Amino acid sequence: MVTEFGKYIRKLRIENTVTLRAMADEVGKSPSYLSSVETGKRTITKDFFCSIARYFKLGQEQEKDLRHLADISQSEISMSLKEATLEQRNSAVVFARQLNSLTDDELKKIDDILEGL
Repeated sequence: MVTEFGKYIRKLRIENTVTLRAMADEVGKSPSYLSSVETGKRTITKDFFCSIARYFKLGQEQEKDLRHLADISQSEISMSLKEATLEQRNSAVVFARQLNSLTDDELKKIDDILEGL
């Protein structure tokens, strides 16, 4: 299944008439690597993300949009709780445990609160 990040990259390639092979050569990856990133079978690393942003000469707003798409296309996330307070740790754990049971409306409310900070 193609991820949101993959859809956007394909759109950029088509708009710029760039083949998967040509883009792979320019960013120093194989076509199969690019394909596996587009389909969510591989993690989008920071270095890979930066090479894509440079390759397409994305502006600040486009790069921000692409970063968001990369983030939501990941199948796993991890976060360090090394410097977190006990309350922050608790919130992270409670959220992780309840994530799959939250409704879209509840998630939207949480998003609104966090984006308002």
